[in-house]
Amino acid sequence: MAKLTIKELVGARVRDIRKERGLTQQKLADRTHLSLNMIGYVERGIKFPSADTFEKLSKALAVTPDRLFKSDPKDAKRGKK
Repeated sequence: MAKLTIKELVGARVRDIRKERGLTQQKLADRTHLSLNMIGYVERGIKFPSADTFEKLSKALAVTPDRLFKSDPKDAKRGKK
C-alpha cells in the first residue's frame, strides 16, 4: 500500500475535519483569512502550511495542531496508510 506523504496526510486531515465541521472551503478560507486557493492547495497536498497557517487552520477547525498530523481510519479507506 502506498503511504501518504506528510503534505497529503495533513491535507487529508484538514479536509476531513473541515467536512466534519460542516464547513466549505470558502468558509474555512474566510475564518483563517487565507485564500480559497491556499485551502485547496493544502487539502490536495500540494503545499505544506507554514507555522502561521497551521495555527490559523487549527484554530478555525477547533483542534490542536497535532491532530492535523495524526492518521485516521478514513485514510485506510482511501487505500493508503
